[in-house]
Amino acid sequence: MDKIKELRYKKTRQQLRYVQLELEETKLVYENCVDKFNIEFKDELFDTKEEHKEEVENPFFKIKTTVDEKTINDIYKRIAVKVHPDKQTGDEETFKILNRANKNKDYG
Repeated sequence: MDKIKELRYKKTRQQLRYVQLELEETKLVYENCVDKFNIEFKDELFDTKEEHKEEVENPFFKIKTTVDEKTINDIYKRIAVKVHPDKQTGDEETFKILNRANKNKDYG
């Protein structure tokens, strides 16, 4: 009976690893699609083509959303607390990207 439990445990661990790999792949595909979308449709995302070009400091562009500003600000604050460089789990580079995205209102 113990052998069966061991095999089931191994099988479950393999399935979990497979799902984790699928999630990693999905994230990479999503990031690539967002990058490509933002580059290909940058003019359509802006109201005027020339007006906003100087504001943008990175290759991402504004995406119109129906989410209210307060919700977006709350999400930004939660993420900022988690990745702040002063935290033990913080990451300075991620924090800089987060702040730049918030400054440019880039939620893609």
